[in-house]
Amino acid sequence: MKTKNSLKEYLIGYSTEEVDDFLDEVTLDYEKIYKEVNESRKKIDNLNDEVTKFKQMEETLQSTLVMAQSTAEEMQLDAKTKSDTMLSDAKSQADTILNDAQTKADTMLNEAKVKSETLLNDAKTSAESEIARINADVDKKRRELEEMQKQFDAFKTNMEALLTSHMEILRNNH
Repeated sequence: MKTKNSLKEYLIGYSTEEVDDFLDEVTLDYEKIYKEVNESRKKIDNLNDEVTKFKQMEETLQSTLVMAQSTAEEMQLDAKTKSDTMLSDAKSQADTILNDAQTKADTMLNEAKVKSETLLNDAKTSAESEIARINADVDKKRRELEEMQKQFDAFKTNMEALLTSHMEILRNNH
């Protein structure tokens, strides 16, 4: 013979123990999802920090490039100044020494220009390749961040749908 409790379960159509077990399971799943969401948020924050660091590195590299250009211009100016001084001294001497000094000054100026252009080109090439690498890293991190955001949104949507369907099942069973 059925007890009152068993008869009630039979008439209502569900077991409170099964519902409690199911709710315990949903609670565990929710806690797991909550932890995963927090971990994802931490990862997103870390990626945002890395993007900020890469932007700071880019700014530093750009200021280094400007400094290298300024240094190259100063070297050219110094070489020109030295050349003019040597030329002035040479004019005060005999015509023979004048021709000799002029040749040396022109040679030094050309060498200084070649060296400064080489230094400038090397610095530009190095900075541009570093900026390109950093930009590629930033783009990669942005894509990873976007992918994680998409996965999080899909996961959230699936969980909402799952919870909604479970709630509807529970409502329909009442």
